[in-house]
Amino acid sequence: MNKVNKMRLLNIVSATALFGAFFSLGAAHTALANVADDLNANYNKIVNDCGDDNKPAYECSGNIIRFTSASPSYHAWDPSPNALRMQAFSNMYLRKDVSVKLDFEGKLSGIIYYPNMLQPSGKDKSIVSCAFPTDGWTGGRPDGCGRIDNNKRCQDMGIYTAREWYDNFMSLTDPTLSVEDKAYRLQYQCSFDMRDGVQNTAVAFSENLKAANMNPHAFYSYNELVLKTWSMNEKQITANPERLPIQAFFYKINGNHNGLVEAQYYQQDYFNTTGLFVPIVKSNLDDPTNVSFSYKADDQLINVADQLNANYNKVVEHCGSENSPAYKCSGIMFRIIRPNINGHVWDPNPLANGKNGISFSYLRKDIHVNKFMNPGRNSGYIYYPSETNPDGINDARISCSFPTVGWSGSRIYGGCGQSTSHPLNSVDCQQQGIYTADEWYKHFNVANMVWADRFPHQCGFNVSNSGYHSADAFFQSIKAHNIAMHDLEGKGSVGSNEIVIKAPEIFQNGKIIQPDKLPLEAFFYLNPQGLTEAQAYQQDYFKTTGKIVPIVYMNVGDFSNVYFNYFTADQVVNRGADIAKELTSNYNKIIDCGGEYAPAFTCTGNTIRFTNYSRDFRVWDPSPAAVGRKGISFMYIRKDLPLDKAFKDKTSGIVYYPSQRMPIYKDVYPTRCVFPVDGYVDRRYTNGQNDACGANINYPNDSKPCQEQGIYTADAWYNHFSSIPDIDKDRLNHQCGFNLIDQQDKTSVFQAVLDGQKKLQKERGSANYNELVLTIPAYKAVNTANGISYQIEKPKVLPIEAFFYTNAVGLIEAQGYQVDYHNVAGVDVPIVKFDLDITTGQVEYSYNKTDQTDVYNQSN
Repeated sequence: MNKVNKMRLLNIVSATALFGAFFSLGAAHTALANVADDLNANYNKIVNDCGDDNKPAYECSGNIIRFTSASPSYHAWDPSPNALRMQAFSNMYLRKDVSVKLDFEGKLSGIIYYPNMLQPSGKDKSIVSCAFPTDGWTGGRPDGCGRIDNNKRCQDMGIYTAREWYDNFMSLTDPTLSVEDKAYRLQYQCSFDMRDGVQNTAVAFSENLKAANMNPHAFYSYNELVLKTWSMNEKQITANPERLPIQAFFYKINGNHNGLVEAQYYQQDYFNTTGLFVPIVKSNLDDPTNVSFSYKADDQLINVADQLNANYNKVVEHCGSENSPAYKCSGIMFRIIRPNINGHVWDPNPLANGKNGISFSYLRKDIHVNKFMNPGRNSGYIYYPSETNPDGINDARISCSFPTVGWSGSRIYGGCGQSTSHPLNSVDCQQQGIYTADEWYKHFNVANMVWADRFPHQCGFNVSNSGYHSADAFFQSIKAHNIAMHDLEGKGSVGSNEIVIKAPEIFQNGKIIQPDKLPLEAFFYLNPQGLTEAQAYQQDYFKTTGKIVPIVYMNVGDFSNVYFNYFTADQVVNRGADIAKELTSNYNKIIDCGGEYAPAFTCTGNTIRFTNYSRDFRVWDPSPAAVGRKGISFMYIRKDLPLDKAFKDKTSGIVYYPSQRMPIYKDVYPTRCVFPVDGYVDRRYTNGQNDACGANINYPNDSKPCQEQGIYTADAWYNHFSSIPDIDKDRLNHQCGFNLIDQQDKTSVFQAVLDGQKKLQKERGSANYNELVLTIPAYKAVNTANGISYQIEKPKVLPIEAFFYTNAVGLIEAQGYQVDYHNVAGVDVPIVKFDLDITTGQVEYSYNKTDQTDVYNQSN
């Protein structure tokens, strides 16, 4: 595998950040959509207290929100240095009866915390220190709450009601000024004390809200609820971020400014840090008297592969108690299968129906395997852990766990009892007094027993809800497997394990009665043949239930580090629409792609090429000129690189996948060099031969590759670019391009290109475009009636994600590309509309089924 492909695989976990989210977490997003309903219900719930005088309304109603910003230098949920000093941080409190102007320093995104009485188990409580009816200028207070002159709170000053607070607030004047000083009032107002031990805090908070509504000045725009910081570690960051009571990340839209990308950054960062998925909601904050929240699956960044990788890497002994086994919250429950030409693959086979148990395997980072049950099969399906199962979906009910392949088909009692060949010694382990891994191994590794007999002779651990200490039993099963793997060197069926899941209720014909209730998290494949199978499963399940279960690639190249990838192109249900969303998401995404060998184009933005349709050549083949200059020119576009309106007149083209998001059968073609602006590559040479990355014929020394001239930064490039008069495109010819081949830090080199483009745009006051020169794939020369043409030898592996068009003429061209590619490569690529806003230079993609040709629609 070449270095580029290695980087693609190494960085794929962060790259799946780039919107497989159209099936994100499968059906779980249907359940998570309820978060918006919950937030709206909390917002509209108006109470004076939550049960008694010392349970303020924020414990069970309203929304606690904090505006923040995205940065790779810190986590959005960690306190600022000033908050650490105060051991407190500020939030706003939203509720239907409280008028609040939802704006803070122009920020567009942030965090919403659960009310304490409504949060899930396993989360830390929010500790509220005080409440201000309006902006309290908390950053200048010793503890965020007390007055700056005497550190007193309202109750310390005999202020208990809204009227008393308001009268005191309006009486505050700066003795050194003769005019009203609003800032002085904010600084010297008192806060209502909400600390534990203070009496009647519910009444005090109710008066606080009344006071907020009495405020006559728009200047006093928002209230403040000051929370104590959570426990910090030695690095002064949150010690247990997974316990934070974060209900959602939110964003708002203000004119042309959108906080979604920041909210997606928080979601990805929190997932990478904790392995937990927190949903993103859009907030409608335009009307301070009628705030609302909405959930869109398209806004979510985390996808099913991220969740599977997190589950695989989550190593725990139990899920919170001695009778909550680890399979409920960690690991991968999967069944590897063969296509069922006579029925649905999710239906139990006759043997499973007969014993009321279905054979699965359990995979986790700490479980040492070297093969799967039923080797030679290519695909299968994965069940949700019950703790992440969406609402309305049945839990997987595991009956027993065998440390090795248990030959469950030959056993009674649902595949967990004694086997027919060893009826006395193969009942479940606990019945035989076997409770530990060592005891199990001693029972399994019987001297002088025929090797094959050991598997039906072994006992399985009862790990069902009725089992004795089921969490430890399951953990002992894992340990026992690893002991056997080590001591017996993974011989034969020792290399895998087996768990038995109770079969769902079926009809007399053997089909599951409620297939839509199955805890199917994903269909998976292991190789190209398996992909075809998994696509058939997805289509069949969608036709049967109307639900979409995503397809993922299970990479088992290294059994000690299995991981999952999600590729939009693998999906066959609604693929075109999802690719359009993915393209737009990639265009809007500005993130680090992961290391010095992963420049931005490997996981963000769109690599595109405008072209034209012709019957004389295929749009993806290189022109004779491109072959001559040893490279094909593309553009890299992204939200922060506005496009010139002139591109509105272009008609159609091709979009390539980012290399970290390519399907496994696609190839990466390295980028040779990049120019921050049109490089006039047809006029460049190296050693007398045409070379798109060489020096311009008119400036043989000054236009050599930047690095050869000691030019490494955007500023140095711009100084060189602008060092000659801007006459007749001389600067474009004179500029240098940045070489990317054999560079140690490709990320920094490409960032210099982008920064150079931005600097040029700023100085010129207008948009421009860059130029990427990609390596030409292997091709062959073909004699045609019009002379020699050059055809790509393996067009199927070209990383074409979509064909695009901008207008009616372009649509006809794109339809020609689609038909040609189907006929030549046997691959269906969707057509998307490329919509350029000429006022902002921003791009958005959309999909319309009516734009597609018959050859595409017949199979999608």
